[in-house]
Amino acid sequence: MKTIIIALLTIIYTFFTWPLRIINRKKSREEREAANYKLLRVLIKMVISITGIKISIDGKENIKKDTNYLIIANHKSDLDSLILIWLFEEPLIFIGKEELKKTPFISTWFKEIGSLFIERDNIRQSAKVILEGVEILKGGKSIVIFPEGKRIMEDRLGEFKNGSFKLAIKSKVAVLPVAIVDSYKAFEESKRIKSANIKINVGEKIDYKELGYTKTSELCEHTKLVVERLYRN
Repeated sequence: MKTIIIALLTIIYTFFTWPLRIINRKKSREEREAANYKLLRVLIKMVISITGIKISIDGKENIKKDTNYLIIANHKSDLDSLILIWLFEEPLIFIGKEELKKTPFISTWFKEIGSLFIERDNIRQSAKVILEGVEILKGGKSIVIFPEGKRIMEDRLGEFKNGSFKLAIKSKVAVLPVAIVDSYKAFEESKRIKSANIKINVGEKIDYKELGYTKTSELCEHTKLVVERLYRN
C-alpha cells in the first residue's frame, strides 16, 4: 500500500510542480537547478515521512556550509540518492548510469537538478561526462558519485573504481566520504518501500593535496578505507 501511495504522490507532485519548473527554465542554469532541487527535497521529505523510514546521522558537522565536495558514498539501494538529497540542503549534482534516464519520474527530476549520465560502455562519452563534472566542481557545486558502480546488497563494500576520483584530482576539490548503512532494507529486500532504520555516517573531508597524492589509485584506496571504517562504525 505504501508503495502505491508514494507512486501516486510522486505522479501528482511532479504534475502540479510542472508550471514551477517551466518558470525555473527562464533562470540561469545554477538558479534553475537550485530551485528544482528545493522542490525535489520537499517531495523526498514527504516520501520518507510516509514510509516511516528513520534516518540517523553521525558526522553531520563535517558538512560545511558554502563548501563544495566530491561526495563519495557506498551504494546499497535505489533510495541512496534520495537519502543524500534529504541530507544535503545545498544542491547536489549526481553522476549516474545511463539506464536511469529510462526510469519514469525519477529521471525527470534528476534531469531537472542537472544530473549527468554515463554510458559505461562508451569510453568517449564517459570521459566527456567526467570533464563536465570537473568543470561543475570548479564552479563551486558538489557532485555525488557511487564508485562501486552498482548496488552491493551484502554487508560489505564493493570495489571502488579509480576513474571516479579523476573528478577530485582534476578539479582540486576535496572528497567527502559518506557511508550509507542498511538502506537496502527499505526497498531491495522486497522491492516494496517499507519502514527501516538507516544510518548515515559522514567522515571528515579528504584533501588529497595535503596527503600528497598525485594518482587516482592512491586517493581511491585511501577513500575506500575511510568509507569502510565509517560503514563499520
